[in-house]
Amino acid sequence: MGLVDLRCVAKAFGPVVAVDRVSLSIEKGEFVALLGPSGCGKTTTLRMIAGLEVPDDGEIHLAGRRVFSAQERIVVPPQRRNVGMVFQSYALWPHMTVFENVAFGLRVQRKPRSVIRSEVRTVLAYMQLEDLERRYPHELSGGQQQRVALARMIVARPAVFLMDEPLSNLDAKLRTEMRAELKRLHRDLTATTVYVTHDQLEALTLASRIVVMKDGTIQQDAAPSTLYERPANLFVAEFVGSYPVNLIEGRLAVEHGRACFVHPEVVVPTEGPPSATGEELMLAIRPEDVVLVPGEVPPPAGEGGCLTATVKAVFPAGRESTAHVDVGGRTWTVVFGKGIAIEVGDRVNLFLPSARILLYRRDTGELVRERSAGP
Repeated sequence: MGLVDLRCVAKAFGPVVAVDRVSLSIEKGEFVALLGPSGCGKTTTLRMIAGLEVPDDGEIHLAGRRVFSAQERIVVPPQRRNVGMVFQSYALWPHMTVFENVAFGLRVQRKPRSVIRSEVRTVLAYMQLEDLERRYPHELSGGQQQRVALARMIVARPAVFLMDEPLSNLDAKLRTEMRAELKRLHRDLTATTVYVTHDQLEALTLASRIVVMKDGTIQQDAAPSTLYERPANLFVAEFVGSYPVNLIEGRLAVEHGRACFVHPEVVVPTEGPPSATGEELMLAIRPEDVVLVPGEVPPPAGEGGCLTATVKAVFPAGRESTAHVDVGGRTWTVVFGKGIAIEVGDRVNLFLPSARILLYRRDTGELVRERSAGP
């Protein structure tokens, strides 16, 4: 049993099923991100852990204690679950100073004034807020307000940190800074954290485990590297990554004694069970794994397939640029480095290394062939 255990937890709002019998176990010290598009059930799951939403079915255990059971009719209120929560909107008291906001929870617990003063100032110093303790929320930047919200949670020393898209209201620069703060926070405090986000970059850079959700169900639960290298299905493959994964339809066939992915414009040698020959598949390859070859330059050595595409748009970005190209009516994204000069309308070759492709069943979206974990 983990520090946080959800067992077949379900929640519906009228006819809409928000969470569909989700089971999840989180160990002490883990940083688990719940990742998915809007409406996938991630925030509802977090709020059920916190006690802000009451599930319709299942059980929830925190630190070995059952805090919810539909069968036993157990519902432990939020204030008795020993969890702390940071909201997207910060939820600071506007009429209280920074010090008073952070101290609020300790005062509710009727801690002695000397203890409150000592613990609050220690946490304010840790969060680099010691010079702002007399200011009010409206006098703070977005990043400072988020630090206050984090400090208020930390000072109560909960067993579990719950965070609901805490960086979504910040600009790009502040989000980067706050991601570093959250990494430091987790490293220093070894805090068990459940973090809700729709931003896959946040999940990949912060979490030790990522739980990808869709339509109230878990699609994949894995370490960031596993999620990136071996997406369990087409939904995960398309959702996770700095750029959208590139897709093309085809089938598995035998060419020259080898199992191959076959499309009218490209044949890519691969590995596949003979019994699967003829199966309709989707080839997926990440933009950074496609090798763009301009003009008449021959494709690189190595096993793979090569197809022709037309450049639709180019986005120079210094050391690394991207291009949108037309591949059989589909728009692909390709990442390429300095030294390659292409323009809109150019015909280019795209080399698809066999080791870097993923194959999925077209009917179910299930992964049937992983890509190599190498560079």
